Amino acid sequence: MAGSATQVQAIYTKFRLVHAGLGCAVYNSRRTLPKWAFGQTEVSCMRNCRPRMSTWHVEHAEYPAGSQQAGGSAQPGAVEQSGAVEQSGAVEQSGAVEQSGRVDQPNAAKQPGIPAPPVRRAAYRQLGLWAKIWEYNRLMVDSNESLTGDHPFAARPQHWPWLRRGTAYWGGRGRVVYQLGNPPIWWASLAALAAFGALQLALLLLDKRGVRVRLGGRRAQHQAAAGFFAVAWAAHYVPFFLMGRELFIHHYFPALWMAIMVLAFSLDLATCRAPRVVRTAVYVAVVAVALHAFATFSHITYARAWTKDACQRAKWLRTWDFDCEHAVGGARATDPPPAPAAGAGSNTVAGAAAADGAGGEEAGDAEAGDAEAGNVGAGAPAPAVASASSSSDTAPVYVKPHFETQPAPADGSAGPPEARAEL
Repeated sequence: MAGSATQVQAIYTKFRLVHAGLGCAVYNSRRTLPKWAFGQTEVSCMRNCRPRMSTWHVEHAEYPAGSQQAGGSAQPGAVEQSGAVEQSGAVEQSGAVEQSGRVDQPNAAKQPGIPAPPVRRAAYRQLGLWAKIWEYNRLMVDSNESLTGDHPFAARPQHWPWLRRGTAYWGGRGRVVYQLGNPPIWWASLAALAAFGALQLALLLLDKRGVRVRLGGRRAQHQAAAGFFAVAWAAHYVPFFLMGRELFIHHYFPALWMAIMVLAFSLDLATCRAPRVVRTAVYVAVVAVALHAFATFSHITYARAWTKDACQRAKWLRTWDFDCEHAVGGARATDPPPAPAAGAGSNTVAGAAAADGAGGEEAGDAEAGDAEAGNVGAGAPAPAVASASSSSDTAPVYVKPHFETQPAPADGSAGPPEARAEL
């Protein structure tokens, strides 16, 4: 039976691992370990941690061949017991922790002539189609509710339709990548939704007064077509207000398509009785405005180079916070200069690293411009020393030192290691 209070069951039984002496619980730190740890998530022992991040359940279990369940048969193919422990509530979550290990059977089971003790296996209720659909959706909701945080570019649903702000991805070398959208299309689609709602309310009031407005014979068609997409827009947009998870502007994209369809049907209704020339002119004007906005904001969409002045002019709203200092002419748009030869240039980068650590204490020093470092003992960590200075007309740059040691000269003299800087 699922959720038994007396049996330990995979998936259903939730537990915490608490240290008896220290009183700390095994906690999911949400930090991914390197490849040597197989990319698993780091766990630690913490006091006063959130129960949700320190609650676990068994994800998978296999039992040895020969052990039988009451009324059941042995499970073939398995020779040792293995178990996988996964954090509870972390399904489809990037911070999920999975820990697996193989556990040998007791010594008695390994001795010849002594059979392995029987393993009491839990029974599970078979889920039907609708029960599976309900479980999948419940787990998806639980997983989304756990995706909370304080991202600097998170945005709430009430800010999406009028495009209050976007999401920054990258900036540098005269270019910026910022997710924004086509502002005229966003705003026009929002206006079309508002106009459709106001029109339906006005038609309802007129019907109550006995005045039947047919909208040029297109009332039924407009209500069926635009009304369908208006309801679809609400279905894709309103549920986000019920979510406590971290949200971004891209969550509005499905609803945006529905709003654009309402805009198309609204334009069709507004120009249906106009002359063909006027109708064509309206459509051409709408396309021209959309293309102009596309060309303007393609710089931040496709990382095209642009100047700081052009970037500032593209901020139609003060809440759009793409960083124009990364554009050409900005303070953070300059690439790090190459390492010059000794004694040359005004832009300098210097660094030092330990020489060969195989024997004794060897000192290495590097000097470029007015920065100097040296005398690093073997076995000691190499200092990450880097400095950058620029002339009055060059903006400061941010560099990460990367040091390479040149081989010793043939004459046996100690040669300084070469230092170079990378972003």
